[in-house]
Amino acid sequence: MNCAALVSPPLGVLTILLAFAIGPADANAQKDLLQQAEMAYDAETYETAISLVDSMVVLDTLNINDDVPTALHVEAKAYKAMGDWEKAVETLDEALARDPFFANAYIMKARILNERGETVEAMAAAEEAARLEPQSLDVQMLFANIQFKTNSYGAAIDTYSDLLSLDPSNAEAYIMRGRSRLKLDRLEKAYFDAVDAIEMVPERPEPYQIKAEAEFRARQFQNAANSYRTLAEKLKAADGSDRAIATAYSNRGQALLNLEQLDAALGSLNRAIQVDPSLAVAYRTRGMVYGQKENREPACTDFEKALALGLDDEFKSEVEEIVGSYCAAQ
Repeated sequence: MNCAALVSPPLGVLTILLAFAIGPADANAQKDLLQQAEMAYDAETYETAISLVDSMVVLDTLNINDDVPTALHVEAKAYKAMGDWEKAVETLDEALARDPFFANAYIMKARILNERGETVEAMAAAEEAARLEPQSLDVQMLFANIQFKTNSYGAAIDTYSDLLSLDPSNAEAYIMRGRSRLKLDRLEKAYFDAVDAIEMVPERPEPYQIKAEAEFRARQFQNAANSYRTLAEKLKAADGSDRAIATAYSNRGQALLNLEQLDAALGSLNRAIQVDPSLAVAYRTRGMVYGQKENREPACTDFEKALALGLDDEFKSEVEEIVGSYCAAQ
């Protein structure tokens, strides 16, 4: 017997043998599929991207292609873009089973879990990402976002501040720190975070929202009215939802009502209701404007409409009292 035949080949030789078993044609085909999948994702043809990645996985019968985890990451992004977060997480888990050192997969998984409110699981994934890439600013941002999600606003502010000391151009960190400061009524600092973010990303609606809310809560109603108008414009340009656009106009109407600019307030509230006829708070505020103008009948019609649409508790008891007294006296 030839004893040499019983000795296993070294690992490097084994890898070469496996590569020949796959064949250069298959390897090139898988490379092409990955490139096509990335292009399909960039073109927002997400189902095509998913199909291409699945084809690539099928070709990798020996589970040795280093490009497959990257492809699965693309597929997970496609599922997330389609709103199928559960399938996205499953795909990321498949990528991590193939490559346990794939930090970007942990980062994306943590982001999705955090958005879903699964903060304990999100933190675990973030910690794995931090273990693999302890200097990553993306991971630091991830920890701050999880802190924000768990209402740890002070800790989130500290983490966003640490991140900004390393990357002063991070507009998202300014936006999220501004949101955190609003939660703690640190209005002036929230305002300046919004201003800094607007300088960096003037097309994004989020910093205008922070700026407007900080101004409104500081009773700078004219500034708030102007900011809410700009917010509505930015939301429209960014294809924001009808509800978000209508809410911006409604909040502007409230600011103008506080300034006793009744006609301007009425115009803004009419616009809010035109954009989203189901926005209860816009009817409530328009009812207040009509009441100030001593137009009892349209005021009461709006108050009743607001209640019928399911007015938030913040205003519900107030409007019920008005309907029971002011409107009942008609």
